[in-house]
Amino acid sequence: MKTKLLTIAFAMMACGANAAVQNYDCQLHSIEAQGWIPQRVILSVDTDGKQARAFDGHIRESNNLAGLEEFTPAKAKLKTTSKGEYRLTWKVRLSSNSSRRYRVNYIATLDPQTNQLGLRATFQMDGLSNRPSGEGPCKLIETSLF
Repeated sequence: MKTKLLTIAFAMMACGANAAVQNYDCQLHSIEAQGWIPQRVILSVDTDGKQARAFDGHIRESNNLAGLEEFTPAKAKLKTTSKGEYRLTWKVRLSSNSSRRYRVNYIATLDPQTNQLGLRATFQMDGLSNRPSGEGPCKLIETSLF
């Protein structure tokens, strides 16, 4: 009986720990055709733990370039704005059409009320002035990146 109660207690604690994690599958549209904005991004947001993770095709490519497991999500910094939106930031290294590699900073703003995502990329260390951006809808999913 004690074993059964302990099992139930641990299961409830595990459910409670993941209750704050919300997972989003986002489809993005970018006007710029340079390829810096992915068409799909998966985000996991843990507001209680103040952490987030992101995964997309660019993160997968960056993992391959760095010799990491290709399906490892990127850790993202999480901030809740005064409007209640989630702002996530993460960095990756990507190759361009040439053999040059760029350090790309991604900034995602997710509105949990409307499930709309805005994503932009910056190239601060490389002196590039273009700022690719995209936006699109997200849907809540069960799969977590944590």
